[in-house]
Amino acid sequence: MIIKSMSRNTRTFDQLFNYMKDGAEHTNGAHFYTRNLYTRQSEAIINEFMRNSRRYKERANGVHLYHEVISLTRSKTVPLDKQKECLLNIVNEYCNERCPNNLVAGFLHEEHQRDIHYHLMISANELDSPHKHRLNKKAFEQVKKNAELNVLKHYPQLEQVPVITKEKEGKGKYSNKEQQMKQRTRQPSHKDQLIERLRMIFESTTSPEHLFRQLADDKLELYTRGKHTNIKDIARDSKHRLVTLNLADEFQEVLVRLKLEPSSSPYQQAKGQTDTVKDILKEATTGNFSGRDTRAKKAKWKKQQKADEKVADFADQTTVEKVAEVGKEWLAGDFSNSETRARNKQRKDSLDQWKAKQASQPSDTKAPLSAKATAKEWIMGDFSEREKRAAKDFDTQQEIESRKARLRKQRETNEASKAKQSPDKSPDNDV
Repeated sequence: MIIKSMSRNTRTFDQLFNYMKDGAEHTNGAHFYTRNLYTRQSEAIINEFMRNSRRYKERANGVHLYHEVISLTRSKTVPLDKQKECLLNIVNEYCNERCPNNLVAGFLHEEHQRDIHYHLMISANELDSPHKHRLNKKAFEQVKKNAELNVLKHYPQLEQVPVITKEKEGKGKYSNKEQQMKQRTRQPSHKDQLIERLRMIFESTTSPEHLFRQLADDKLELYTRGKHTNIKDIARDSKHRLVTLNLADEFQEVLVRLKLEPSSSPYQQAKGQTDTVKDILKEATTGNFSGRDTRAKKAKWKKQQKADEKVADFADQTTVEKVAEVGKEWLAGDFSNSETRARNKQRKDSLDQWKAKQASQPSDTKAPLSAKATAKEWIMGDFSEREKRAAKDFDTQQEIESRKARLRKQRETNEASKAKQSPDKSPDNDV
């Protein structure tokens, strides 16, 4: 079973209807399907679609109608008239789920020897509705899967081959286009070939170096993006997730066999991730795991600092916030906000001490020159030492100014965040 869907951003109801009708002239008997229409006359049907389309507000490149095709492969054991009857029931069940309240008109075509199919014209909006009826990609894919599962379950005599739901049986997930191409050519797709190549590499690899050498020879490259491990086919310039190729479990087995199983280090726990393939291979080749502790401490400190910045000073809180915090301390014994303010005060004091130390210590340019440097200036006219010290002092001053700017920006951000969290705060609210 194959379902195709095409959208049109122009009101070409008459063109599509006449195309469907002309193709149906070759059928033996009248096989005409309508839904939510008051007439079966051609001109009246087109006028109904046009009138209904004017109910919603038109916008540029907006969809006005859908042209969908539902096709069944002809059975060699079931009479053709019985197949047509079954297809009409399938179309009706499909429309019950896909567009129960939309206008639908369709004709049966049987000009091909290998299949019979219905062409459907579906309105973009429901009957007399000012809003368009649209299914997102996930919902529409589920409708098509349900339609095929319904055919396989209730019409086994039609001997249909799974196309839309075939990914549940096989080697990976395929789009409808790929499934249809495989059905036409009867040849393995490029994705199938890629899966077989990767499986051979995973089964034969003996070390991380061997794994990546084989991938490079086949012009393949492993990389990570977020929490997914992906493969890049350099020759075809295509990228695939191992999960989509149904190879994630096999790749996990390779990592376990090579003793490179992804672990959950404190650093990655702080980020909500597991170690990436890049981290695993780097540690496996160098044998140096000291970076994990450093990254974990840094991530923990940043996370704590970010959480502390959200706690406002007690004096800056509203009356309600003050009462709530005092109640938490007395009733629940929760002194976390007080501890956070103590940490913020300690950070501020440390910063003030550093500023005072920088201001009190003279720079190198204020210290007297050595006798050798003074002699160079008097005898040879060489002022390079003084210029070096001046440049160093300038760099230090620039660093101080940049730090001041960062602190100023952070303070403004915190004030803006506080104002956003309590916009109704005013001096009259405080006691």
